Amino acid sequence: MRSIVILLSSALLCHGAAQKFEVLVYGGTAGGVIAAVSAAREGLKTALIEPGHHVGGMVSGGLGFTDFGKKEVIGGYALEFYARVGQHYQMSRYGNPIAWYHEPHVAEDIFRQMLREAHVTLFEHHPLREKTGVRKEGTRLVEIILDDGDTFAADIFMDSSYEGDLMAQAGISYTYGRESSEQYGESLAGVRGKTPLHQFLVNISPYDDQHRLLPEISAEKLLPGGSADKKIQSYNYRMCFSEVPENMVPFPKPDGYDPHRYELLARLIDARTKAEGKVPSIKTFLKIDPIPNGKADVNNNGAFSTDYIGGSYDYPEGDYRTRERVAKAHRDYQAGLLYFLSNDPKVPDSMRNELNHWALAKDEFVDTDHWPN
Repeated sequence: MRSIVILLSSALLCHGAAQKFEVLVYGGTAGGVIAAVSAAREGLKTALIEPGHHVGGMVSGGLGFTDFGKKEVIGGYALEFYARVGQHYQMSRYGNPIAWYHEPHVAEDIFRQMLREAHVTLFEHHPLREKTGVRKEGTRLVEIILDDGDTFAADIFMDSSYEGDLMAQAGISYTYGRESSEQYGESLAGVRGKTPLHQFLVNISPYDDQHRLLPEISAEKLLPGGSADKKIQSYNYRMCFSEVPENMVPFPKPDGYDPHRYELLARLIDARTKAEGKVPSIKTFLKIDPIPNGKADVNNNGAFSTDYIGGSYDYPEGDYRTRERVAKAHRDYQAGLLYFLSNDPKVPDSMRNELNHWALAKDEFVDTDHWPN
């Protein structure tokens, strides 16, 4: 995923008790941190406002198994970041100063170090005030107001959040969802009829014994391939597991856990076992990729996995309360999934044992019960 940074030029005015900066970046994603560091290194008085209590976005929020293509084309601030990761892990001992894989807390420590060194003023814990967080003079953004009433003025505002709330309140046009393949002549745009890495490749009944659809199955009819809709990519929490005994916290049983919610998964495991002639590996249901110090970055894999399909649709235009509800629903779904796979008798012993080799990393996300923040 990529964060889109938009520059909003403001008037050189400061009203009341507003704090004044030359550059103000809203959203402490990885892109937001680097935008702020870049501006500050150019000698501009720069502030970074992060609505939450962590910086680094996905990069420090669980995505430690970095997606890269041709390493030789990676440069600039990205290369500097991964060189700092390499310094942390003393990679020069192995003749390679760069490290592409990292632990979540290491990434955040490096981002914070870069902010301090560049003398970026960091504000945390306060999001933009909902609906009335922007003050404009004509078409110019001149001031923003946070939920605690603090106000900030700047010559240039940057929205580096994932949600784009500052841009939206400033009146910048936007869209979300999938455009049709016809709109821009893109053959892979819109609804996709076949995506084998995320579809069921064995036949399974979607009904219970009362001929009701099982949990997690939608009765909505799929639109034709290439159609536009307002649905968005599935979300999940990018987990960090540990296999080091003294650094493991067992997968918790979430409140309101109901094993029947995962009946479709149980049927998928059974059908695959029969079709393949053996119990499938847990790694065909969870993408478990190694990162330093006995840990793993865990992502979605297959038709029924950590992606909470359909759970994200209310997030883009939702208010803060709606987004909190969506986030909790995702955590409940994913925590229940891990508990089911590691404990339920419908899951074969070999799969349960394979998953229970891992657990939540005790030294990661310590202020959110070892769950990605």
